[in-house]
Amino acid sequence: MTTLRSLAGAAALTCFPSLVVPAAAQDAPQDPAGSSFAGLSFRSIGPAFMSGRISDIAVDHEDPSTWYVAVGSGGVWKTENRGTTWTAVF
Repeated sequence: MTTLRSLAGAAALTCFPSLVVPAAAQDAPQDPAGSSFAGLSFRSIGPAFMSGRISDIAVDHEDPSTWYVAVGSGGVWKTENRGTTWTAVF
């Protein structure tokens, strides 16, 4: 009978590992991202009027940091820092 109880206890700990975790660890708030993204903030990237369509992209062969992008809503945008900031050409 003691062997049966030992086997049942081992099976319960194997099937339910949360029984082994201390109560203090269970009560701690879970932060899946951790502090890895604490220094990041949301920012605007690209044209103000996002239509979801890019008509054409041209990259300067002499300077790969300079791109020209034609958008479906009208207008051509230019970046000189690989897309970090954009200025309207027209």
